[in-house]
Amino acid sequence: MNSRLNRIFRSDGRAVIVPIDHSMAVSLPQGWENPGKTLAAIIEGGADAIMTTYGIAKHFRPLLRGKIPVIVRVDGGPSFFSEEWGSFTRWSQLYSVEDALRIGAEGIIVMTWFGIPAEVDSIEITARVATECERWQVPLAGEAIPHPSKWFDAEALAAAARISTEYGADFIKTHNPGSVEGIRRITSVCPVPVLTAGGARAHSPREALEAAEHMLQGGGAGVFYGRNVWEHPDPAAMTRALVRLLHENATVEQALQELR
Repeated sequence: MNSRLNRIFRSDGRAVIVPIDHSMAVSLPQGWENPGKTLAAIIEGGADAIMTTYGIAKHFRPLLRGKIPVIVRVDGGPSFFSEEWGSFTRWSQLYSVEDALRIGAEGIIVMTWFGIPAEVDSIEITARVATECERWQVPLAGEAIPHPSKWFDAEALAAAARISTEYGADFIKTHNPGSVEGIRRITSVCPVPVLTAGGARAHSPREALEAAEHMLQGGGAGVFYGRNVWEHPDPAAMTRALVRLLHENATVEQALQELR
């Protein structure tokens, strides 16, 4: 594994990352009304990193510093007021890697869209930010997402992950195709760690944990679980359940004990 990833991943090569950058896409989701309270719960639960926006990283720097690595998103596009998530006509780099490092980032993330009008914009951003990250020796996550019609298609996700890697991503965030075989298809063609997103909140914690278990069985390296963590009544306990599953090789049943 790339030594830069040691900032984010544990010695077992896995990571539980909690993303908190949803306001642009879905307004103010449940559980995210009080950022400080949510961040404190995630830290308490033992997450390996938080992925968030420049503004949240800046305003809550005293809470985050020295307690948890922060991955900062440096790109963006239209909000939910203008366009639907995943169907963007424009995408831009909003901050430099140096900007993010100045407020305490230990990792960077950008989107790499495929099959939508903003595709070329996002590819150019991924390539440019990859060179910046190389200069500063900071890991880059590529959020590799195909056209909404293929969000859970294993072949499309595999191609998106591979292309994002070829443009410079050090690890990948992408959708979970819903099966061990589908995840294995993605990881088999991607030479860097692949982590799956949690997406919308699952019907139950068991369902969310089972999806994480399938990710591991398919060769994945971790999860980016946002709403499945901080929309839970006890975000710290849900974080602990994921940590047990990924880092302590607990079964789903054993991990669920954290919620009881």
